[in-house]
Amino acid sequence: MKSWIRILWIGLIVISVMGVSAQTQTVAELYEVGVMAYWRTDDAIAMNSFNRALELDADFAPAYAFRGALHRALNNLPAANADFTRAIELDPQLALTYALRSRLNYNLNRIDDAWADIDTARQIAPNDPVVYMSRGMLYLLTDEVSKAIIDFSAVINLDENFAPAYNNRGLAHEFLFDYASAKADYTHAIELDPAYIVPLINRGTVQNIIGEFAGAVESYTAAIVLRPTDDKLYANRANAYIGLRDAHSAIADLTTAIELAPNNGEYYFRRGRLYEALSILDSRRAEELGFSAP
Repeated sequence: MKSWIRILWIGLIVISVMGVSAQTQTVAELYEVGVMAYWRTDDAIAMNSFNRALELDADFAPAYAFRGALHRALNNLPAANADFTRAIELDPQLALTYALRSRLNYNLNRIDDAWADIDTARQIAPNDPVVYMSRGMLYLLTDEVSKAIIDFSAVINLDENFAPAYNNRGLAHEFLFDYASAKADYTHAIELDPAYIVPLINRGTVQNIIGEFAGAVESYTAAIVLRPTDDKLYANRANAYIGLRDAHSAIADLTTAIELAPNNGEYYFRRGRLYEALSILDSRRAEELGFSAP
């Protein structure tokens, strides 16, 4: 999708590039990078981009809205509330602020307020993709999964190249145990954006569930390339190796996970069980070969 279309998609006012100051263009570019990093869960890049955009234009409401959503995702709820409040002060007709704030209200167990935010957003911009994405997630979180699928599909109808919509619809299918549809959506998201780690992880999880262990290894390996210091990825790939009866590779992955997260007791326990299993197998093989301990 061309840059100016993407900027339109994420809620900016459409203006001609002719006559726009270099500063405004820079703010728009930083905002665009931040939004895409937000959807990809590249949190450090997103935060840096939004901060820099707001340094250049302290009254740029969309950046406050998405930075608020990022603070919410990072569980910094007071900062999230402050950013959403500032965005509304600057532009009370910006639909994406209310749509994104709905998740904050959900996290604070203010469910009625979350739905009120969605209603406000829909009154302002009923066909905004961010509004559909936010309502879809709220449906998903409140166990109205079929409605979530409808909303994520609506986003895809508006922008068939928006990978996060496929990922979220995949999650909804997974909630319904429709693993074939979930895997298909995750795969499509990956094809659209190979650097988007979330559907890689989600596809690996589904592949482990349905017994496609070699495929799960491939999915987690691709995710590890993108995020090599994430201990959970190695632990998850270890599960796939266990499914392939490759205990040595599983132990190697758990060892890496332990090096990255040395205080996680689960990893030690799982590796210990594998060592025990290998010890039993080795002892049996030794007996088969006629060896007896001195």
